[in-house]
Amino acid sequence: MKKYFYYLFALSALVMFTSCLSDKDEPERKLSFTTPINCQAINDNDVVFTLGTSKVDMDFTQSLINFTFDYKDADGKTHSLVTPQMKMTAVNSTAYQFTAAGQGNGGAESLSGYLDMPNLILWYTFNDGSTKMVCTSQLLYAYTNTTITNPDNGNNGNHQMSAYSFALDDKGQTGVLTIYNFISNLSAAIDVSKVEFEGLTVTQTATGYTITSNEVASKYNGYYTLTDVNFNLNNQGKTINGTFKCKGLEFAVTGDMFNMAQSN
Repeated sequence: MKKYFYYLFALSALVMFTSCLSDKDEPERKLSFTTPINCQAINDNDVVFTLGTSKVDMDFTQSLINFTFDYKDADGKTHSLVTPQMKMTAVNSTAYQFTAAGQGNGGAESLSGYLDMPNLILWYTFNDGSTKMVCTSQLLYAYTNTTITNPDNGNNGNHQMSAYSFALDDKGQTGVLTIYNFISNLSAAIDVSKVEFEGLTVTQTATGYTITSNEVASKYNGYYTLTDVNFNLNNQGKTINGTFKCKGLEFAVTGDMFNMAQSN
């Protein structure tokens, strides 16, 4: 199921963009937005985390993208990055990829990345000397498969209805898990369109993030309680693999940040 509705910001931006497309007086098709950026500076197994903001400009007439943001390197030194304009290439109707072979303002080399247009997810990586930088605007996984199993009788089922999002604090040590279209049963009936769980432990790794909790209750009414929560955001954060338990059922989640299926 295509999940184009999780972030109101993304929707409003897309509506504004669409309105520009339909305006005959506006020959250029452009979109600009500011987004949070989760950035990891990785040197061997040492990881320095920065939570900042990035200004993104896209020109769909010329298929160009560029952005600016501040980040910390592996030594904790702050840099400012201004990328050159990079050519966007469509992988399919939702995903674009881009590269910059040269050096950006700020010392970035070999920059490459992906953009998920429906959810405005920006992921990119570059080299800063011997340090590998990995930056993501949202840790949102809308292309997922969730398997639910009853351990008492082995009955199970799976669906592609849910999306999983992780919002980290400014130190990258704790996070909020948001599940969209949460299903806590084997009848494939959506319990709630959105449920949040605060205070999960975040561990920075050289391949992404590990997010865990022994037990965590949902915000507001605490109606849902998750136990044995363990999510691994691997492949530099582009993929999700996780497990948790809720209401006597066991959940296993796999999926991707991007839909990389090639267009026919």
